[in-house]
Amino acid sequence: MFMNLTAWHLLILLVALLPLILALVSIIRSPRLSSGYKALWVIVVFVFPFLGPLVWFLFGRTMNPGASASS
Repeated sequence: MFMNLTAWHLLILLVALLPLILALVSIIRSPRLSSGYKALWVIVVFVFPFLGPLVWFLFGRTMNPGASASS
């Protein structure tokens, strides 16, 4: 089944999976998020494997769920 994989196939697979893996590591190592928020983000990244990591890196890393909205 995998006998015909070339270096190009492996490179494309790596490029496709790298953002997903990096997002998961970043979510798990994030000190700002509680366990519940981490679980929610992991689910989002798995359910939307191309859009989820993008949303995490654009918005999720900077969110602070414990901060109050009023100043």
